[in-house]
Amino acid sequence: MKINKLSDTSKALQSSISLEGATTEDVTNYGCIDMTVLFNGNVYIFEFKVNKTKSGINGKTLQQIKDRNYADKYQARNEPIHLIGVEFSKNNRNIVGFEVETV
Repeated sequence: MKINKLSDTSKALQSSISLEGATTEDVTNYGCIDMTVLFNGNVYIFEFKVNKTKSGINGKTLQQIKDRNYADKYQARNEPIHLIGVEFSKNNRNIVGFEVETV
């Protein structure tokens, strides 16, 4: 499967893991979460970025989740919320950065 857009990446991930509780393009008051997974008493919030820099890493993916307060939507669940930023390199089409923080 050829992936042309970042939203295609999150949709491909959801279909490949076939997980109940996975939502792509999860709408919030602050923007759109690329993918949210509710699993085993935990909330996983994913943000995916394709980077065009030579190094392939910009380190801003996790920060976007925090800046847009994406976790707020799930605070009332009283479950651990894991913020996960994944960066892909446009040049080598691979994951080049991965950050996780639990709130």
